[in-house]
Amino acid sequence: MGHTAFATGTVPSTTWQHPEVVDVLVRRDIGQLFRIVQRITGANQTQLGSAVGLSQAQVSEIMSGSRRVTSVDVLSRIVAAFEIPEPARSTLFLGARQPDPDLATRPQPSQEPGDLTRRFSDVVAVYPDRSAFLSAHSAHDLFDGAADVRAVGLSLNLLCHQYSDTGLRNLASRGARLRLLLVDPHGEAIRHRERKEGYPPLFLSQLNEINLGVLRRVRDALPHDARNSMQVALYDETVRFNIILIDERLCVVQPYLPQLRGGRGAHAADRTKPAPARPVRDVRRDLHRRLGRCPTAVTGYDELLPIACAAVDIARALFLSRAPGRITAKGDRDMASEVDFAIERELAAFLRERTPEIDFLGEEGGKQGESGGLTWILDPIDGTVNFIHGSPLCGISLALMNGRDPVLGVVDLPFLGLRYTATAGGGARCGDRELIVRSAAALPDAVVAVGDYAVGAGAEAKNRVRLAVTGHLASRVQRIRMHGSAAIDLVWLAEGRVDGVVIMSNQPWDMAAGVVIAREAGAKVVDHDGSRHDSESAATIAANEALCADLLQLVTAAMSGRDPDYGR
Repeated sequence: MGHTAFATGTVPSTTWQHPEVVDVLVRRDIGQLFRIVQRITGANQTQLGSAVGLSQAQVSEIMSGSRRVTSVDVLSRIVAAFEIPEPARSTLFLGARQPDPDLATRPQPSQEPGDLTRRFSDVVAVYPDRSAFLSAHSAHDLFDGAADVRAVGLSLNLLCHQYSDTGLRNLASRGARLRLLLVDPHGEAIRHRERKEGYPPLFLSQLNEINLGVLRRVRDALPHDARNSMQVALYDETVRFNIILIDERLCVVQPYLPQLRGGRGAHAADRTKPAPARPVRDVRRDLHRRLGRCPTAVTGYDELLPIACAAVDIARALFLSRAPGRITAKGDRDMASEVDFAIERELAAFLRERTPEIDFLGEEGGKQGESGGLTWILDPIDGTVNFIHGSPLCGISLALMNGRDPVLGVVDLPFLGLRYTATAGGGARCGDRELIVRSAAALPDAVVAVGDYAVGAGAEAKNRVRLAVTGHLASRVQRIRMHGSAAIDLVWLAEGRVDGVVIMSNQPWDMAAGVVIAREAGAKVVDHDGSRHDSESAATIAANEALCADLLQLVTAAMSGRDPDYGR
């Protein structure tokens, strides 16, 4: 279908400089662009369609948001029909504001619609972001069966996160050649990227360390004669593109646009000679030199806190960089995401490497090691249901247990930018701020967090008690809160955001880190019978000394089925 010029009016050239229009072009929101053109020219949907070579029905779908425009051919026809000038034209094609301030005044070569079509004739589609791209093309669709994969970029997350270890191993085992080039996790370029994009120090570095670990693990698991088919090297240069070339037939390009991702000018002008590429094994030795030697004996819990925090840094990078992915059902309304498994796998390997004398227990993978002494206990995502549904009330919970008691805890809430830490006898902190529980002395002044209702076997009987607890609390406390995360309940008790916690269960990965943090902030943490809480307790009740007794009385009444006020 050919395109025709408007008969109802033209779009003034100044339109394309208006901030609202530029934002629309950056988002490549063609539906809103059509509405703007309609407002200016008075064209109806049929006329818009005729001008850009679309049917009225297609225009209607685009304007309603049910159809996205990714075809370069359609974008080219829109540019021609609306006579979009530079730099607005490039903004639409690239999906980003143009960085060169002189571009608007620079003479532009005239281009007929056919010129643009020929220039982009081999482009299959353009996507506004990686999520939109992956919705249309899964990593397995791209890589399964490939014979040659060449990739260069910042972290190569498409290969390392979206494609499975098994898929990579199968590719290399079948004889596929993989040549992969990533940014050095400890080079200047990645530190510059972190500063420019506002990431915390080492955020991208740790992500690249994880990706290098993935590639190293896959390569080392290959038969010896197949390892040369997987080549991994590093570079230390300003990142402009992620480029993946598959079998010389498909090229996927993700631009790191300078005005959005690190600027242009000074750093680009100061580019130095590229650092020599180094294989993964050498990089891992460098990382060990930077982190120090693995401890051979534990001399104090405070000495292990930096290791715990480094482990949680790795988990946090994964947490923030990956979508939930495939959901695995563990039982009745109980589930784990791909990110749960990825975090636990990486932290188990990291902690085993750094503290080989300490056992490890993860919620998803069970126990590793049988030394009978200290044990790391991890909940990779406490509040998985919240995480899957996009709620920020979820986080990473890592504790160190000495026998049945937690002696170190780190709880990180990545979406809220909060980290809570404590060691036995060392106090509790949120960042650098010391934590102390609130001194609310009476139930009517208290905000009390309660745990989730039970699911799975025996849930009905358990929930009769939990509903009774909720009922007793509802008529006596100021407010009840159910956050969906035991770790959040306990650290927010330590911080004074809530005054009490009543959780009628006790899984060590859920409670351990929060319990030591709450205790070090001054809370009393007990079982439902008032005994000191440990990993064998049946319930978790916590508050200041005065309030804890009142909460215990309500819990005892709920469990016995009597009126808590009887006999008062």
